[in-house]
Amino acid sequence: NYADYCATAELWDPVTNVWTELPPMTKARLSAAGCMLPDGRFAVVGGCTRPAPSDTDTTTQSDGEMYDCARNEWTPLPTPIGMVGGGRQFAALVPVAGGMLICGGDAEDRSVEAELWDEESKRWLKLPYGNVPFLRGFARAVAVPVGALCKAPATS
Repeated sequence: NYADYCATAELWDPVTNVWTELPPMTKARLSAAGCMLPDGRFAVVGGCTRPAPSDTDTTTQSDGEMYDCARNEWTPLPTPIGMVGGGRQFAALVPVAGGMLICGGDAEDRSVEAELWDEESKRWLKLPYGNVPFLRGFARAVAVPVGALCKAPATS
């Protein structure tokens, strides 16, 4: 259903319990990955789109965009390395120190490489051993502080 593809975004204020409509994204997406960065920006990557309501084909997206609350605007992100050959949907996107990590999902080229957005260089870096031999649709990820990992009990 074309109505399931949306470019709308809203911001919730937990103090007033009010939702505020934000400017629309540059394109309507379905099944995109998103995450909030420590500086308050919100990133959306991948998903799929339809060129027009009358079109029955979908296109898996390999691009992304970032919402900046201070400027009240969406800006494009470079295409992740592993998504150049095809887009990705149902992936996990999580903030990490200095950027964000995308992994898993379902890609047109059947790969699910993990990539790191490096905020300083403004580019995506392919991670070693990031490609797994099977798809991981509907992937989820969570950022865990390094200190928490160091305190974890050893496993055999």
